[in-house]
Amino acid sequence: MIDELRRLGFTDGGIVEIVLVTRNRDGSLNAAPMGVKLVDGYFELKSYKSSKTYENLKRGGWATVNVTHDPTIFLATSFKDEIRDQPLILSDLTLSKSDLSITVELKKEITNTEEWSIYHALPTKIVSKRSHPMVYSRGRSAAIEAIIHATRVKVFLEQGKDSYVGELTQKIEKCREVVQLVSPVDSPESLVMDELSVLLEKWRNLK
Repeated sequence: MIDELRRLGFTDGGIVEIVLVTRNRDGSLNAAPMGVKLVDGYFELKSYKSSKTYENLKRGGWATVNVTHDPTIFLATSFKDEIRDQPLILSDLTLSKSDLSITVELKKEITNTEEWSIYHALPTKIVSKRSHPMVYSRGRSAAIEAIIHATRVKVFLEQGKDSYVGELTQKIEKCREVVQLVSPVDSPESLVMDELSVLLEKWRNLK
């Protein structure tokens, strides 16, 4: 199971964005976006105590981790009271339009603060609905965005457009902050950011 999760893009200690489906007390289903972390074979599910998700996690049982790159699903499940068109949730707790669904058994609470809590969830079953599914990582996206900005930095340095260089450098730093927040230090995206720092310094020295 752990090897399959890694193949799908889950990295130990890295946070990826998914939609978690849990069951409400009245039997209805609740879908909510969440950043999850894979640690020692478990998913760490962090939920704010003001949410329905937290109440559902407390009761234990089962849930599904749904993988998708569709921004409309993240939007709809983030603002359920304001977006009329909600994704269909099937009887097995999976989102019908997700690329991949992972059934998890909700285990013990491992962290509890005044505002939020973290629960362990054990992955038990993977159902792939699309060819070549891959989890969405803000860190990977931020690293690619930083690379795009960096290609323009090199050009603007050569042209002496310092104001543009400053703006792009700030954007790259914002990307770095995202990578540092959600990705392990030995991840490809972290290594990319380190290499970009070397390149940026090299280009400045050549000016």
